[in-house]
Amino acid sequence: MKKLILFALCLSLAAALFAGCGGGSGSGDERHITIAGKTSSEPQIMVEVFAQLIEAKTDITVDRVMDLASRIAFESTVQGETHIYPGYSGTLLINYLNIDIEPGTTAEEIIDMARAGILEEYDLVLLPHVGFQNNFGIAIGGPFAREHNIRTLSDLIPFSSDMVFGGEHAFFDRADGFEGMVELYGLNFRDTVMMDVGLKYQSFAQGIMDAFVIYTTDSHIPSHDIVILEDDLSFFPTYYFHPVIRADTLARFPEIGEALSVLDNLLTEDDMIRFNHMVDSGQASVSAAAAQMIEEFGLLN
Repeated sequence: MKKLILFALCLSLAAALFAGCGGGSGSGDERHITIAGKTSSEPQIMVEVFAQLIEAKTDITVDRVMDLASRIAFESTVQGETHIYPGYSGTLLINYLNIDIEPGTTAEEIIDMARAGILEEYDLVLLPHVGFQNNFGIAIGGPFAREHNIRTLSDLIPFSSDMVFGGEHAFFDRADGFEGMVELYGLNFRDTVMMDVGLKYQSFAQGIMDAFVIYTTDSHIPSHDIVILEDDLSFFPTYYFHPVIRADTLARFPEIGEALSVLDNLLTEDDMIRFNHMVDSGQASVSAAAAQMIEEFGLLN
């Protein structure tokens, strides 16, 4: 009950924020939309890219509402307070359509199920993915991996009983998280530690854990000598990044789909690591990183 009350309060606060910026469906500006942004650099950069492309290629006015929790961003788009949402295919299936993804399900199958499901249940359109995936990955130290020729999660099995595994709390609660992974692979870690996502690299460097979960577009990856192990049994679902737009918004403004079409299958994971690092390191603001991406890939040509 407390969680429901908190969620309702969050929605109320978000709605007040949207009303204040004129982003709701009742805005007096007929050619106006609001895009929902999340809390981390990656979706914020991409939301800003969406907004800058729409502003440059159409006469539509765009507001951005950043730093929303993922579920609040999604619900605000479902309810029409915002109109575009940055989504990941696997997350849409698991969190919002409550569909368990069997190991080995292909990326194309996940995208097809997500596209059909959110249209039917939420009247949302999954636009083509922008190219990169941000999946779960399991990392170990580079020297240890090279010494023992460990390249895949299956290769890790004979060593796992001497290792401590670490990750954020949520990874241990997810259907596509720790318990399912160790069951499928037969891993048997000596111990586990749970920590805030921002502490994992520090904890690894301090020797608190030997293997840990990462996101595959994490901006910290290039700064550490780690090896991300191949998920050779395809346990983890694919999380392609997509613009998600209300069906009525796309019907009203089909030019939005055309403006964002230049992003189709554009970016690699390495590209996104680089742009995430620009923002996370303080080298560029979100808006500056987005503008650089647009310029670098010639998206306004």
